Amino acid sequence: MPTVASGILVHCSFDELAEVAVLVPNPRNPNTHPDNQIQLLARIIKNQG
Repeated sequence: MPTVASGILVHCSFDELAEVAVLVPNPRNPNTHPDNQIQLLARIIKNQG
């Protein structure tokens, strides 16, 4: 069943939405991203929504 978050319909297989501040990294995730890649992604999200 879709959930509404901040007025946006969210289709997700999980039954709970969590605030970003309470999320923790998975210690088994080997992926890392350099700061410049994170900044680029932030600019894309800001410009495109």
